[in-house]
Amino acid sequence: PASLAIKFMPEDIDEDSPWLKFTVKYNYQNNKVTFRQKAELKKDFITTEEYPGFKAFFEKLAKKTKQRIVLEKAQ
Repeated sequence: PASLAIKFMPEDIDEDSPWLKFTVKYNYQNNKVTFRQKAELKKDFITTEEYPGFKAFFEKLAKKTKQRIVLEKAQ
């Protein structure tokens, strides 16, 4: 609505790993916010040896995706 303004919009995310490609795009245009998220699995199975690396990648990604768009009343 016109009564709100964007106070904070997170950075786009573009992460690539041997297991997953993950992107998030935020766009603000013509007083509309668009959010697009895409996840591409590269493997169906994660080995025991790969798991520590996958876990670290996924935890880092989870922190990035927790950011939210913040709105405030327009002046």
